[in-house]
Amino acid sequence: RSKSDWYPKVDLELQHGYLDEIETGIDSTEISSSVKLMAKWELFSGFKTTNVKESAQYKKIQNEFILNQKKLDISILIERDYDFLKNIEKLLVSEEKNQVVAAKLYKLTVKEYTKGIRDSGALSGAGDELTEITERIYNLKSTYIETKLALEKNVGSRLSFKKMSH
Repeated sequence: RSKSDWYPKVDLELQHGYLDEIETGIDSTEISSSVKLMAKWELFSGFKTTNVKESAQYKKIQNEFILNQKKLDISILIERDYDFLKNIEKLLVSEEKNQVVAAKLYKLTVKEYTKGIRDSGALSGAGDELTEITERIYNLKSTYIETKLALEKNVGSRLSFKKMSH
């Protein structure tokens, strides 16, 4: 667009039928045809054409900078989310091991409580610990899913990860 203003503008007009006698020189009762070719070339525009061209070049540079910045921002977001997902996976492995230990402790405490070895406070504490760990695992998996969706949005496609159940 910026270079097109340097070139002439050419218009072509074609008429056919009963045309005006003054324009064609042929009687208006006769069918006639007329072809006009008009060219317009601006010799001096007060540097308007040059300014338009420079403005377009600056806009192009600005758009390229914005595009590169967006690419950089998205790559940082992708890297951050990916690292966060990997950390959640490690934390989940640890919490799931803690959950297994807490479940065993709870079962043992229930057995000892029924035998009268443990009191209700120990049973309540073991149950609370198991509940807290299970809740943390649930929250970690929820955060994992939210982060995975944000990562997929930034990448622009679905990502395959290992399936986690709760």
